[in-house]
Amino acid sequence: TLSHNAPEEKRIPFFLLELRKRLVAGAYSIDKQLATFLGRPPQISWRYYDVQFPLDLSYEEILAEPKVREAAISLLDKTGWNTQGIVGQAAWMRIALLIGSTREQILELSLSRRIEDLPRKVQ
Repeated sequence: TLSHNAPEEKRIPFFLLELRKRLVAGAYSIDKQLATFLGRPPQISWRYYDVQFPLDLSYEEILAEPKVREAAISLLDKTGWNTQGIVGQAAWMRIALLIGSTREQILELSLSRRIEDLPRKVQ
């Protein structure tokens, strides 16, 4: 979510934390897609968005009993990507988050009326 409080996270069930991450990631991605399509500034700024990538797990794995869930988590790399070569919904959501911040920066440049020093800004 947009900001997290570490002690509070420990009281929230794992599945709820992961579903929240997916919900916020979806909203962030849709915001960038709509802004691009409509040529309007995005409503959710990458400057204030605390990127919390959802783990690359299926919904079944998120909702599974702890033993099954932990086994699935153990197959992820240290950044949360699936190491089994499976490209599921969570992988696409993670990719959309990666692309979203870049898309927003491009939108910021393309929608800006301040074009002085544009080559430096593009760098």
